[in-house]
Amino acid sequence: MMDNTSIAYSYHGERIEEYFKNKTGKFERISKILSSQKIFFVYFTNRCGSTFFCAEASALGYCGEPNAHLNYEYFNSDAVIEFCDAENIGSLSDYVSAIEKRYRSSLGTFMVKASLDQLAWLFRVGIATAFPDRIFVQSVRRDLLEQSVSMMIARQTGRWTSLHPDSAVAPELDIAQAIDFMHYVAKINADSDLLFNMLGITPYRMVYEDMLAAPVSIRRMLEHSTGIMARRNGCRSLPLSRQATALNKAWVEQIRVALLEKHSFPVGLSSVDGILPKIIDRESVANGLPIEDREVSLAQRKAQRLKDIDTRYGSLRIPAAEEDLIGRFLAHYGEWAWDEVSFIASVLPDDARILDIGACFGTFGLGVSMLRKVSYVCFVDANPAVIPFLTHNVTHNALAPYAIREHLMGTAGIEVAPAHGEPGNIGATSFTPDVSAQTAQPTAPPVKELSDLWQEEGPFDLIKIDAEGMELSILDSHARLLSQGQVTLWLECNEDAQSLALCERLLSWDMEIFYFAFPSHNPDNFRQATSPVFPFAYEAGLLAAPRRQPVLGEELRAHNCVLRSIRSVAELREALWATPRWGMAEWEGKDVTAVAALAGHYMRAEQFETFLRPGWRNGELIGNRITALEDSARHALREAHDQNVAQQHALDDLSARCQDLTGRLDREQAAMIETQAHAQELAAGLAFEKNATATAEARAQELAAGLALEQAANVAARARNQKLIDELAHYGPALAAAQAQIQRLERQLAVTTANIFDQIAEAGQHLESTASDELRNKEAQLVQMQSLVEHYSDRVIFLQNADQQLQKRIRDIEISTIWRVTSPMRRVVERHPLIHKVARSGRRIAAGIRNKYFKA
Repeated sequence: MMDNTSIAYSYHGERIEEYFKNKTGKFERISKILSSQKIFFVYFTNRCGSTFFCAEASALGYCGEPNAHLNYEYFNSDAVIEFCDAENIGSLSDYVSAIEKRYRSSLGTFMVKASLDQLAWLFRVGIATAFPDRIFVQSVRRDLLEQSVSMMIARQTGRWTSLHPDSAVAPELDIAQAIDFMHYVAKINADSDLLFNMLGITPYRMVYEDMLAAPVSIRRMLEHSTGIMARRNGCRSLPLSRQATALNKAWVEQIRVALLEKHSFPVGLSSVDGILPKIIDRESVANGLPIEDREVSLAQRKAQRLKDIDTRYGSLRIPAAEEDLIGRFLAHYGEWAWDEVSFIASVLPDDARILDIGACFGTFGLGVSMLRKVSYVCFVDANPAVIPFLTHNVTHNALAPYAIREHLMGTAGIEVAPAHGEPGNIGATSFTPDVSAQTAQPTAPPVKELSDLWQEEGPFDLIKIDAEGMELSILDSHARLLSQGQVTLWLECNEDAQSLALCERLLSWDMEIFYFAFPSHNPDNFRQATSPVFPFAYEAGLLAAPRRQPVLGEELRAHNCVLRSIRSVAELREALWATPRWGMAEWEGKDVTAVAALAGHYMRAEQFETFLRPGWRNGELIGNRITALEDSARHALREAHDQNVAQQHALDDLSARCQDLTGRLDREQAAMIETQAHAQELAAGLAFEKNATATAEARAQELAAGLALEQAANVAARARNQKLIDELAHYGPALAAAQAQIQRLERQLAVTTANIFDQIAEAGQHLESTASDELRNKEAQLVQMQSLVEHYSDRVIFLQNADQQLQKRIRDIEISTIWRVTSPMRRVVERHPLIHKVARSGRRIAAGIRNKYFKA
């Protein structure tokens, strides 16, 4: 069995409390709000993909950097102790405030992972309630077998993420341990659903396989939950990669083969029970306070919300009987729709493969496998609230190989809505758009097409669809195959237009269709209960393309089941019209005549207690009474209408008078406003005139003062002028003498200037004569230079001609026979520098001899 302390019971909370007690002598729970920032609490089990979710959230800006352990598990005891020792922190409150500030994201949000026992502890000590703006995420994995294999490999190798180093340990497969861990995860996930339900919390359910297939779903969920747009450049994201290898796939196949060979499945739950020894009180959470002395055991709360009962199928886990319709039926009868199961089993071949869409608690697939040898059953449901019950029931009671899939089936692109349904009927959960519905989920799940599921789990001999309005969309998602009539279809058929559209689609495929209706009360039920939950309540369905011709057996006929062949939509309307959906309890067990008599009395509102008593009279048919009431209502309605018309006329008159008075009032108010505005203008004009007068007076005073100053200045100026005149008369003779002196100086200057000009003219003539001689010398030199240029030009032409003759001579030598014959000798000389040097010395000596003795 699974080691309870290895996974489920980490005791992180107990170790943290003990640490603070030893450090400071006490441990104090948090009783105040620490931050108004948004915080994500991510519930997880090992290997469920929660670290991948946090890493993606980090890349989008919603999650800060991870702690030193790279797992975002800030309330693991070792992480708390290491951080507090390093930062010298002595209380839980100070630690929570510190890590919230340290690891807050760029968008101001904080994200922390917590296992189920940690999550309960966070509420119990007040951490969860210290953040009023909290968001809960439930991270799960659909394929529990793959999760189990991944867990086994990680535990043996120590590689919990792709960031951990490779291990030299070769993991070994332990099938019993893998199955035990699957039971553990299923149990813990069911307990987490229970915890969230008790606390009134609807978490965002993030499925690992869906996140891998569509990572954009993470961004949509985060934006929806926070109302904050994602950032493309958030905090550093962990560079994670998938760890699954061929070994994972091989182990999964080995486990499945081993189970199939044994023809049985280990369905005993792990001994891990009561994962939360203590849980918090919902009222305390609602008040935002940590629990003190109001802790209650998980077992007590579990008994209030679910129960295990003995049924025809074995021990089933269901919601509390008083809360759910199907749960009530199972508790009352020990079965659900057994006549339906019996009928469908009668048309199936042996070793059939069944797809049960809308499996709910699994009673259809489990029941058919009890009556017919079945090779495989695939249970599918889109409601996350029933998955824990379905998983428990199937793993405990399945008689054939099976798979459990959480999918919303339909055509890709179809409009869907978050889950909604009737209160108290978990089996009536629908995903069809309905603006008036109360939603049970914050977002609608992704849609999976039947063709895709067929490739993953098919083929199938029978497809049962009970999808609350999604049946037609599901058929269309694999119409190419289903329209061939090779797969038997069993479809829910309710009293609504959707059933007629469904029938029309099947008829267009030229299928053989049968209508089967059965009472909800089976007289031969498992508990032999005689009182019906709903008298005369029938369920119905459409059987299309059966492998065997359907017939009503003796037992089904005794139960008053209905079987009709349907050849048109009109025939289906007639069949639905003739199918009872409701009746009185006292009608049960009566023959047709008695039922007709009781129905007649009921339709006349007659009671047996007053029947034939004094004063008794035959009652009036409800139809007639309704007609009379309708006539009376129409008459009252006409009178009310006439009164309304008269009142409307009066109201119109009053409205007209009111509008007239309002208009007059508006005009008077406008006139008053205009008068007030005019008065304000006059007041403003008067004030302006006063200001102008004051300004003019001040200006006049300034002008008078300026005039006085000007007069004084004129007097002073006249005095200065007279003084100047007197001085001028005094200096007149001196001025005349100065003028005479100036004239003498001017005459002397003229004579001097004439002499200077004569000297300049003589110097110019001398300079001109000298420059002429130099110019004649330069011209003679230029003539000599031109002569030299002509001489050297002739020399250049001579040298060019000589060069051309030399080049011609060289070409003649190169093409000569002697040159070609001596070519090898020249190459030898070129390769040996010493020979080349000797040859050059020989040529110089020969040239010297020639010049000495043979020179002409």
